[in-house]
Parts: sequence; structure tokens; C-alpha cells
Amino acid sequence: MQTSNVEVLLSAWGKWAVRIESRAIGFSSTSPMFREARFGKGFGASEPVGITDDDMQAVDKAVQTLPVIFRATLNEFYKRPCSVRDLSVKLGCSHRTASQYLNEARRKVWLALASDD
Repeated sequence: MQTSNVEVLLSAWGKWAVRIESRAIGFSSTSPMFREARFGKGFGASEPVGITDDDMQAVDKAVQTLPVIFRATLNEFYKRPCSVRDLSVKLGCSHRTASQYLNEARRKVWLALASDD
């Protein structure tokens, strides 16, 4: 797995985790441009190219090992996409603190994934 861009992995993980938790499709079922094509055979949901279910399980495992505040930060930011300002409101802290939590959580996930390689 490529751990060079943890942001891409965490973004995909957020969608993957929502799909798993809700037993739904998670990823967009169709492109808005091809909304009518959903009944055809050509278009449908898929995970981002190059990211496998095993990759998502590895990211999920890394996230689950984080301290509660970092897990909460990643859950709020990637499962329910929002701005850092909105994240700070959800976490009940300053914008700067929310940004620090987010950066530290990303760093810890990256380190965990890099050590598994």
C-alpha cells in the first residue's frame, strides 16, 4: 500500500467506514452527470482506483489504535466531511487546536501504516 498520501487514504477510509457502518454503498452510486444510467450496466459505485478493501482495513486498524480525541477528530472530519472550523465546533475547541488534532492524527495513522509495510 502506498502510504505517501495519507490524506487520500483517510478520505477513502471515511467513505468506506460509512458504507460498512450503514451497510450501504458508501461511495456515490453514480455520477450526477449519468444519473439516468443507474439502471444500465455501465455505471456504478466503486472504490477509488488503486485502493483495496485490505488497504481500508489497514487504515481502519490504524485509526482504531489512536487515542480517543484523535479517533473522534478523524471520524468527524472524514466520515461527516466538514471544514476545520466546523470540526472545532464539533470538538468544542479552538480552530487551532482542531487543526493540531487533525494533523497529529494524520501523522499517527501514517506512522502506523508505514510501520506495517
